[in-house]
Amino acid sequence: MPRAIANWIQLIPGYMQTLGDAQQGVPALWHKLYASHRVRACVQMHPWNTNWSDVAEQIFRCSRNGQPPRIMLVAYSWGVGFGAVNFLRELRRRNLHVEAAIFSDGVYHLGGQFFHRIGCSQVSAYLTRPWGRPNIRIPQNITEVHWFTQNRKNFELNDRMTWLRGHELVWDKDPTTNNQTGMPLPNKTVVDGVLHRHMDELDSFNDKVNEVANRLFRPNFIHD
Repeated sequence: MPRAIANWIQLIPGYMQTLGDAQQGVPALWHKLYASHRVRACVQMHPWNTNWSDVAEQIFRCSRNGQPPRIMLVAYSWGVGFGAVNFLRELRRRNLHVEAAIFSDGVYHLGGQFFHRIGCSQVSAYLTRPWGRPNIRIPQNITEVHWFTQNRKNFELNDRMTWLRGHELVWDKDPTTNNQTGMPLPNKTVVDGVLHRHMDELDSFNDKVNEVANRLFRPNFIHD
């Protein structure tokens, strides 16, 4: 029987980001983390709208050695508002926790392929107060969390990416406790004057990801 996989690093990029975008943002982070931690952790990147039940089931089955797995989660944009939310829910159904999560400019998503196909999710991503700007409700099965958002206020009419700003992250209702339900997540960092499209390239975001990864899983220092 194969040896159980005890350590996992999961990265979830934003809309339209793929492994082919390996020179920037979350895909570039995956490349760096894979190079430095692949001996001691399974380093994976999945699209924001992947089958999160399947991913959680893989971790559950491959980690069954009597000890809960150590999971680190990194997500950006819809990777937070859809990917991380659904991944955490699926982990919770299996009584699994994320030891540390680092989020950058999470964007709200209505959820479900129907809303996405008819464009409602795209519209909801741009909602701002006072027109009902929604919060992203994050499941509480996280031990340590850090999140980055931007408050850019200048918009360009011919570039809708300048309209997009991350939504607030609050704790979702938890079946086991209501102590934090609706409360903002701790360790928030607000940056000025940065476009949403560059929020996963922030030095402070990348530094925090590397700091947490090095603390949880010592680098292997293998160079091919």
